[in-house]
Amino acid sequence: MEGIRVIKDYKINLVNLTPLKIGNGKDELDLLIDKNTKKPIILGSSIAGAIKNYLMDLKLENDVKEFLGENSKQLHNEKKDLANNKKISTESKIYISDTYGNQLKISSRAGIKRDYKYGTSEDKKKYDVDYIDSDIEFEMNFKLFAKDTSELKKEDQLMKNIIEGFKSGNLRLGANKMFGFGKFEVKKIEIREFDLEDRDDLISYILDDKKYNILNLNDFDNIKRHGYIEFDFTGSIIDSMIVKQIPQNKEVDYVNMVNSKDESIIPGTTIKGLFREYNTKILKTLNLEDKLFLVEDIYGTNANSEQEEHKIGKILTSDVVVKNPKYCVYNRIKVDRFTGGVVTGGKFDEERVQGDIGFRISLKKLEENNKAAVGLILLTFRDLGLSKLPIGSSSSIGAGRIKGNKLTIKENDKVVKIEFENGKLICNDMDYVNEAIKAIKNIAKPNDNGSEGNKKDE
Repeated sequence: MEGIRVIKDYKINLVNLTPLKIGNGKDELDLLIDKNTKKPIILGSSIAGAIKNYLMDLKLENDVKEFLGENSKQLHNEKKDLANNKKISTESKIYISDTYGNQLKISSRAGIKRDYKYGTSEDKKKYDVDYIDSDIEFEMNFKLFAKDTSELKKEDQLMKNIIEGFKSGNLRLGANKMFGFGKFEVKKIEIREFDLEDRDDLISYILDDKKYNILNLNDFDNIKRHGYIEFDFTGSIIDSMIVKQIPQNKEVDYVNMVNSKDESIIPGTTIKGLFREYNTKILKTLNLEDKLFLVEDIYGTNANSEQEEHKIGKILTSDVVVKNPKYCVYNRIKVDRFTGGVVTGGKFDEERVQGDIGFRISLKKLEENNKAAVGLILLTFRDLGLSKLPIGSSSSIGAGRIKGNKLTIKENDKVVKIEFENGKLICNDMDYVNEAIKAIKNIAKPNDNGSEGNKKDE
């Protein structure tokens, strides 16, 4: 690469905390597996694409263009010579290699397509999703090319943002990221640097024999991230809860859904669906049905006959593991909704779970109506923590109620803390909460001139 003097090599070891869905580009249900090694692959182009999107969310457009280019597949940036109407190709200054997992573990999970208009699952829309199981280690390699030390400093800062993105869980890889897939934990970071004007370094680079130095992971904490608002919630399950799954080795008809470690979970899809449906309910209750486009802005849409392209949502969730679980079996009967009588042979058992929960929802900032989006999510957390919004199945008979403990909101440098005590909320910044809730009534359509609610929120 012309004019390059300094090369810095990052080796980052990560473990996927949640399922990983990397498609092969042919069939969305198939996984990308190396035929020879039988190990999962994450293409460098896929990593680059996810990184670029994340950095753009952090409002780092200029750095993305300067160091990563605009084409994630070919890792180069194309610029136009306006005078001659020609394209000039400039290489990316950060190269990302394909990465392989250290083993292959494939699991599957049942999925359903939901009708969000009516809040129900669509008939005959069940399917199984195969995915790469959690706890697989990947070694990612990043090479930074710089013409001098000052340029390298800028690239290093970009790498810090990338690493912090992985550590925070906001930078994810693969498909179904919005439902909790593709979240990683950073285990180790190693670096080595080559000064190509130094003879020994040049030889070491050619021979690839220079040792790596291990970095302190704590050095990558607390990097400001202005592209996301994070909601951290803790609480406990009152009575019992069940997100139904047919068991394999238990003498009951239904159990709560479990992950590959046999831990009881609330799937990220359930959390996202719950918040979406309740946000819709809030707007309808306030007679703001003409503002339902905000729900689509937050949670996304699927492609349909009316809308050719799907809209990507702004919400990141993850599976919620139930801590300190206790189990109890309930005997139930199926009731005929038409006659009100018991269905013949309609007895069944379900094993529900009790315990503590804690989870994070990350909201990518919206260009429009950001405060209103925060308000909708806040009201949902409020009713969830006050045991008014149940999770899972059998909610009509009292299952799935949550007693909130704490809700922490982080936006830029602001930290809002809410505690749930005896059916009341205690907050250190009620102005923030009230402004967000008030903004719901001022929701404006994008590019709707003259409306107070149309102002962009920073």
